[in-house]
Amino acid sequence: AGVGQPISSFQRGRVFQDEDTMAAALKHPEKHLGPLPRGKGSPGRMNAKGISVFYGATDDHTAIAEVRPPVGSSVVTARFDVIRPLRLLNLNDLNAMRPHRDLSYFNPVRRSLAERCAFLKALQSQLTMPVMPDSAESGYLITQAIADFLATHQGLNLDGILFPSAQVPKDASPGQNVILFHKASGVERLQDRYEAQYVSLWESDEDRWVYYPEVWEAEPKCADERSQYVPLVPPPEPSLRLARDCIVIHQIQGVRFSSEVDAVHYVPWSKDRKYQGFR
Repeated sequence: AGVGQPISSFQRGRVFQDEDTMAAALKHPEKHLGPLPRGKGSPGRMNAKGISVFYGATDDHTAIAEVRPPVGSSVVTARFDVIRPLRLLNLNDLNAMRPHRDLSYFNPVRRSLAERCAFLKALQSQLTMPVMPDSAESGYLITQAIADFLATHQGLNLDGILFPSAQVPKDASPGQNVILFHKASGVERLQDRYEAQYVSLWESDEDRWVYYPEVWEAEPKCADERSQYVPLVPPPEPSLRLARDCIVIHQIQGVRFSSEVDAVHYVPWSKDRKYQGFR
């Protein structure tokens, strides 16, 4: 991923349940729409608690589905442009791997390759398996360990992973999820001097109010070296730049579900009929 690559940007969404909080976030979107600072945040599919990473998607539809917004809420999505080359592992490619068809079934090399392909397919399934909210912390332990291994493997030198969404049916959107490991999750313009001057969500139009979100940029400020806070652990090198002119508010009016339906078979009581156990 990067400039001139097939993937040059990612979408990221955040749910808001009131306008005041949303307006405050829009005043400095890099800080409030980007990854949480190190030490904050709940555990996720591929990060332990307190580890800052970037979760995003390749389109708005997938980004909104992943944050699972309630009806009546608003989701703000923003485009984050990739500003330096990133090396990503595409899990879809793992699922498609097969031994070369020219290899004989009796060739020991084919058997070894088939075993590796089966392992990679199982790995892809494990990393994308839906996890119930009540068991999220324990259900994510395996995928967190795998992600940590991939993030720190010097030979692979990966910056992140592309993987299918568990929230969006494959036929509904071609979008994918992405995680950028902590080392590649840095966002430009996090300093306070980049905060906007004013945010308004409504505009007066004669005798009524019209929803018209606007962000007014503040006068550019120079960095004050005397007031620069130097953290104990330096932040990662910026890999992303938020496009402030590509922020969209989605007001959630309904949710659709894709499901398989199975009827429950009711067996009335009869003295001549007894339960025979599992079939």
